[in-house]
Amino acid sequence: MKNYTLLCGFMVLFTLSACSPQLPEGKMRLERNTYVEVPSSFTVLKEEFQDMLQDYGVLYDIKVTRKNVQELVKNIKACGYYDPDVYVDASQTWHGNLYGRCNEFEGAWVRYLSGYRFYRNDHGTSISASYDTTTGILKYQELGD
Repeated sequence: MKNYTLLCGFMVLFTLSACSPQLPEGKMRLERNTYVEVPSSFTVLKEEFQDMLQDYGVLYDIKVTRKNVQELVKNIKACGYYDPDVYVDASQTWHGNLYGRCNEFEGAWVRYLSGYRFYRNDHGTSISASYDTTTGILKYQELGD
C-alpha cells in the first residue's frame, strides 16, 4: 500500500509539472515590453523564471555581438520611448523629465553612464532593462505580483 501511495504521488507531481503553463520566450517578452527589437546575433547568458506563489520574476540577459552593439543603440533611439533630453550623469543625477513623452505605464528609455536603461511600471508589474554598450550586455527583469 505504501509503494502504491508513493507511485500515485509521483504520477500526480509529474502530471502537474507537465501541464503547467509554459513561460513565453525571454526574447519575446523583452521586445514586447521594452519596444526594442533585439539584433539577430546574440548569446543568451541567463534565462530564468522564478515562481513565488502569486509573484513571479523573469530574468533574461543577453550579450550582443560587437558588430551589433550600435544596431541595438539605433533601435533604442528609434523606438519612440527614448527621450534624448533625459539622462543620468556621472554623479547619478537625473536630468529631464523621465515620463515627459509617455507615462509610467508605457515606460521610458534613458541614457545612462555606460549605456541605456528602461523603466516601466505596468499595473503591479515592474519592468526594467539595462544595456551596457561597453560590454554589449542587455539585462531584462520583469517582476510581477
